[in-house]
Amino acid sequence: MSSSFTIRPLLPRDYIEAFAVADLSFAAFNTLLYKTHPPSPSSLEKLTAARLRDIAMMPTARMFKAVDEDTGAIIGVARWIVTKEERVYTTLQEAVEHEVMRRVIPETNEAATRAFYTMATAGKWEVLGLRDNHGAVVGLVPRVELETLFTHPGYRGVGVASALVQWGVELADRLGMRVYFEAAGEGRPLYERFGFEVVRVGEFDAAEYGGVGRHVYTFMLRQPKTVRKGK
Repeated sequence: MSSSFTIRPLLPRDYIEAFAVADLSFAAFNTLLYKTHPPSPSSLEKLTAARLRDIAMMPTARMFKAVDEDTGAIIGVARWIVTKEERVYTTLQEAVEHEVMRRVIPETNEAATRAFYTMATAGKWEVLGLRDNHGAVVGLVPRVELETLFTHPGYRGVGVASALVQWGVELADRLGMRVYFEAAGEGRPLYERFGFEVVRVGEFDAAEYGGVGRHVYTFMLRQPKTVRKGK
Protein backbone atom coordinates (compact mmCIF):
# COMPACT_ATOMS: atom_id res chain seq x y z
CA MET A 1 0.00 0.00 0.00
CA SER A 2 1.31 3.42 -0.96
CA SER A 3 0.63 6.47 1.19
CA SER A 4 1.19 8.78 -1.79
CA PHE A 5 -2.01 9.91 -3.46
CA THR A 6 -3.51 12.79 -5.41
CA ILE A 7 -6.99 14.32 -5.45
CA ARG A 8 -8.62 14.59 -8.88
CA PRO A 9 -12.14 15.08 -10.28
CA LEU A 10 -14.18 11.87 -10.42
CA LEU A 11 -15.11 11.26 -14.05
CA PRO A 12 -17.94 9.14 -15.51
CA ARG A 13 -15.46 6.48 -16.55
CA ASP A 14 -14.53 6.11 -12.86
CA TYR A 15 -18.01 5.39 -11.55
CA ILE A 16 -17.97 1.59 -11.64
CA GLU A 17 -14.61 1.42 -9.88
CA ALA A 18 -15.85 3.95 -7.32
CA PHE A 19 -18.94 1.83 -6.62
CA ALA A 20 -16.70 -1.16 -5.87
CA VAL A 21 -14.65 0.89 -3.40
CA ALA A 22 -17.85 2.12 -1.76
CA ASP A 23 -19.05 -1.45 -1.26
CA LEU A 24 -15.77 -2.33 0.47
CA SER A 25 -15.86 0.78 2.62
CA PHE A 26 -19.47 0.30 3.69
CA ALA A 27 -19.27 -3.49 4.18
CA ALA A 28 -20.28 -3.32 7.85
CA PHE A 29 -23.11 -0.90 7.12
CA ASN A 30 -24.41 -3.18 4.37
CA THR A 31 -25.10 -5.90 6.94
CA LEU A 32 -27.79 -3.60 8.32
CA LEU A 33 -29.69 -3.21 5.09
CA TYR A 34 -29.16 -6.44 3.15
CA LYS A 35 -30.15 -10.00 3.98
CA THR A 36 -27.08 -11.20 2.07
CA HIS A 37 -24.17 -9.22 0.66
CA PRO A 38 -22.57 -8.98 -1.84
CA PRO A 39 -25.62 -9.29 -4.10
CA SER A 40 -25.99 -11.64 -7.03
CA PRO A 41 -24.65 -10.49 -10.42
CA SER A 42 -28.16 -9.64 -11.63
CA SER A 43 -28.91 -7.65 -8.49
CA LEU A 44 -25.57 -5.88 -8.72
CA GLU A 45 -26.41 -4.89 -12.29
CA LYS A 46 -29.73 -3.43 -11.12
CA LEU A 47 -28.07 -1.62 -8.21
CA THR A 48 -25.40 -0.18 -10.50
CA ALA A 49 -28.04 1.13 -12.90
CA ALA A 50 -29.85 2.81 -9.98
CA ARG A 51 -26.62 4.41 -8.78
CA LEU A 52 -25.92 5.76 -12.25
CA ARG A 53 -29.44 7.20 -12.43
CA ASP A 54 -28.93 8.87 -9.05
CA ILE A 55 -25.74 10.55 -10.25
CA ALA A 56 -27.47 11.74 -13.42
CA MET A 57 -30.04 13.46 -11.20
CA MET A 58 -27.28 15.45 -9.45
CA PRO A 59 -26.04 17.75 -12.23
CA THR A 60 -24.51 20.24 -9.79
CA ALA A 61 -22.64 17.66 -7.70
CA ARG A 62 -18.88 18.06 -7.42
CA MET A 63 -17.19 14.69 -7.14
CA PHE A 64 -13.56 13.95 -6.34
CA LYS A 65 -11.41 10.87 -6.09
CA ALA A 66 -8.19 10.07 -4.27
CA VAL A 67 -5.87 8.07 -6.51
CA ASP A 68 -2.92 5.92 -5.42
CA GLU A 69 -0.01 7.36 -7.38
CA ASP A 70 1.73 4.00 -7.64
CA THR A 71 -1.18 1.88 -8.86
CA GLY A 72 -3.63 4.42 -10.29
CA ALA A 73 -6.40 2.82 -8.23
CA ILE A 74 -9.20 4.87 -6.69
CA ILE A 75 -8.81 4.78 -2.91
CA GLY A 76 -11.41 7.33 -1.81
CA VAL A 77 -14.31 9.43 -3.09
CA ALA A 78 -16.24 12.49 -1.93
CA ARG A 79 -19.38 14.01 -3.40
CA TRP A 80 -20.25 17.61 -2.54
CA ILE A 81 -23.46 19.45 -3.36
CA VAL A 82 -24.02 23.19 -2.98
CA THR A 83 -27.70 23.90 -2.32
CA LYS A 84 -28.80 27.52 -2.17
CA GLU A 85 -32.51 26.74 -2.14
CA GLU A 86 -34.44 23.52 -1.61
CA ARG A 87 -38.19 23.14 -1.34
CA VAL A 88 -39.90 20.08 0.12
CA TYR A 89 -43.15 19.01 -1.51
CA THR A 90 -43.57 15.51 -0.05
CA THR A 91 -44.16 13.87 3.29
CA LEU A 92 -41.30 12.11 5.04
CA GLN A 93 -42.66 8.72 4.03
CA GLU A 94 -43.05 9.76 0.40
CA ALA A 95 -39.49 11.06 0.31
CA VAL A 96 -38.10 7.77 1.60
CA GLU A 97 -40.15 5.71 -0.85
CA HIS A 98 -39.10 7.85 -3.81
CA GLU A 99 -35.44 8.38 -2.97
CA VAL A 100 -34.53 5.05 -1.37
CA MET A 101 -37.01 2.23 -1.79
CA ARG A 102 -37.03 2.43 -5.57
CA ARG A 103 -33.48 1.04 -5.41
CA VAL A 104 -34.33 -2.20 -3.63
CA ILE A 105 -32.99 -5.50 -4.94
CA PRO A 106 -34.02 -9.04 -3.89
CA GLU A 107 -31.28 -9.10 -1.23
CA THR A 108 -32.53 -5.89 0.40
CA ASN A 109 -34.00 -6.11 3.89
CA GLU A 110 -36.84 -3.77 3.03
CA ALA A 111 -38.11 -3.30 6.58
CA ALA A 112 -34.66 -2.38 7.89
CA THR A 113 -33.89 -0.15 4.92
CA ARG A 114 -37.18 1.74 5.21
CA ALA A 115 -36.77 2.19 8.97
CA PHE A 116 -33.14 3.32 8.73
CA TYR A 117 -33.69 5.90 6.02
CA THR A 118 -36.84 7.16 7.73
CA MET A 119 -34.70 7.80 10.81
CA ALA A 120 -31.96 9.44 8.73
CA THR A 121 -34.30 11.63 6.70
CA ALA A 122 -36.26 12.68 9.78
CA GLY A 123 -33.01 13.71 11.43
CA LYS A 124 -31.93 15.72 8.40
CA TRP A 125 -35.26 17.52 8.22
CA GLU A 126 -35.09 18.26 11.95
CA VAL A 127 -31.62 19.80 11.59
CA LEU A 128 -32.10 21.65 8.30
CA GLY A 129 -35.85 22.09 7.98
CA LEU A 130 -37.66 25.34 7.24
CA ARG A 131 -41.19 25.11 8.63
CA ASP A 132 -44.48 26.79 7.85
CA ASN A 133 -46.90 28.14 10.45
CA HIS A 134 -48.27 24.64 11.00
CA GLY A 135 -44.85 23.13 11.71
CA ALA A 136 -44.60 21.24 8.42
CA VAL A 137 -41.20 21.14 6.71
CA VAL A 138 -41.47 23.10 3.45
CA GLY A 139 -37.79 23.47 2.62
CA LEU A 140 -34.22 22.94 3.78
CA VAL A 141 -31.70 25.66 4.61
CA PRO A 142 -28.93 26.66 2.18
CA ARG A 143 -25.81 24.59 2.70
CA VAL A 144 -22.78 22.86 1.28
CA GLU A 145 -23.44 19.16 1.83
CA LEU A 146 -20.93 16.36 1.95
CA GLU A 147 -23.35 13.90 0.43
CA THR A 148 -21.01 10.92 0.58
CA LEU A 149 -17.44 10.16 1.61
CA PHE A 150 -15.71 6.80 1.62
CA THR A 151 -12.17 5.45 1.73
CA HIS A 152 -10.79 2.06 0.74
CA PRO A 153 -10.29 0.06 3.97
CA GLY A 154 -6.64 -0.54 3.09
CA TYR A 155 -5.89 3.19 2.98
CA ARG A 156 -7.45 4.46 6.17
CA GLY A 157 -5.28 6.55 8.44
CA VAL A 158 -3.06 8.04 5.72
CA GLY A 159 -4.96 11.30 5.19
CA VAL A 160 -7.25 10.38 2.30
CA ALA A 161 -10.49 11.41 4.01
CA SER A 162 -8.94 14.64 5.32
CA ALA A 163 -7.81 15.63 1.84
CA LEU A 164 -11.26 14.97 0.40
CA VAL A 165 -12.97 16.97 3.17
CA GLN A 166 -10.58 19.91 2.84
CA TRP A 167 -11.89 20.95 -0.59
CA GLY A 168 -15.48 21.25 0.56
CA VAL A 169 -14.86 23.18 3.76
CA GLU A 170 -12.67 25.66 1.89
CA LEU A 171 -15.43 26.15 -0.68
CA ALA A 172 -18.00 26.65 2.08
CA ASP A 173 -15.81 29.28 3.73
CA ARG A 174 -15.48 31.16 0.45
CA LEU A 175 -19.25 31.06 0.01
CA GLY A 176 -19.98 31.87 3.64
CA MET A 177 -22.18 28.76 3.92
CA ARG A 178 -22.61 26.09 6.56
CA VAL A 179 -21.56 22.52 5.82
CA TYR A 180 -23.81 19.55 6.59
CA PHE A 181 -22.77 15.93 6.89
CA GLU A 182 -24.08 12.70 8.38
CA ALA A 183 -21.18 10.82 9.95
CA ALA A 184 -21.15 7.13 10.70
CA GLY A 185 -19.11 5.11 13.14
CA GLU A 186 -15.50 6.09 13.69
CA GLY A 187 -15.48 9.04 11.28
CA ARG A 188 -16.74 11.59 13.78
CA PRO A 189 -13.32 12.73 15.19
CA LEU A 190 -12.11 13.61 11.69
CA TYR A 191 -14.98 16.01 11.10
CA GLU A 192 -14.65 17.56 14.52
CA ARG A 193 -11.06 18.50 13.64
CA PHE A 194 -12.46 20.44 10.69
CA GLY A 195 -14.84 22.36 12.94
CA PHE A 196 -17.97 20.22 12.59
CA GLU A 197 -20.23 20.05 15.62
CA VAL A 198 -22.67 17.30 16.53
CA VAL A 199 -26.24 18.57 16.43
CA ARG A 200 -28.14 15.29 16.60
CA VAL A 201 -27.43 11.59 17.13
CA GLY A 202 -29.59 8.73 15.94
CA GLU A 203 -29.29 5.04 16.75
CA PHE A 204 -30.55 2.16 14.65
CA ASP A 205 -30.73 -1.48 15.67
CA ALA A 206 -31.24 -3.66 12.61
CA ALA A 207 -32.07 -6.66 14.80
CA GLU A 208 -35.50 -5.14 15.35
CA TYR A 209 -36.14 -5.69 11.63
CA GLY A 210 -34.50 -9.07 11.19
CA GLY A 211 -31.12 -7.60 10.28
CA VAL A 212 -27.69 -7.65 11.88
CA GLY A 213 -25.82 -4.91 13.68
CA ARG A 214 -26.31 -1.63 15.47
CA HIS A 215 -25.52 1.73 13.90
CA VAL A 216 -24.92 5.18 15.39
CA TYR A 217 -25.68 8.02 12.99
CA THR A 218 -24.33 11.48 13.79
CA PHE A 219 -25.72 14.64 12.21
CA MET A 220 -23.10 17.37 12.00
CA LEU A 221 -22.90 21.04 11.02
CA ARG A 222 -19.92 23.29 10.42
CA GLN A 223 -20.35 27.05 10.41
CA PRO A 224 -18.23 29.07 7.95
CA LYS A 225 -15.02 30.57 9.28
CA THR A 226 -15.40 33.52 6.96
CA VAL A 227 -18.61 35.09 5.70
CA ARG A 228 -19.02 36.37 2.19
CA LYS A 229 -19.67 40.11 2.00
CA GLY A 230 -23.34 40.99 1.75
CA LYS A 231 -24.37 37.92 3.76
